[in-house]
Amino acid sequence: MKNKKIWFVLQSLVGIILLMVGAFVLKTKDLKMLSGLCFGIGAAMATLGIGWFIQALIVPAIESEKIKNKKKLK
Repeated sequence: MKNKKIWFVLQSLVGIILLMVGAFVLKTKDLKMLSGLCFGIGAAMATLGIGWFIQALIVPAIESEKIKNKKKLK
């Protein structure tokens, strides 16, 4: 589980970096499409990484197993 948390943090950091590049570095009119792409992908990556990291902190592994077992029974 600790390994997953590291990946979630890295994903969030990459997302924030892409967001910053899209917002502040790529400002010329020629790179407007690339700027929007970096901004959109960065925002999505940062949001998902932070969300999954919080979920990994809140929901312990035991509860995850209980949820999986309940889904199998249904």
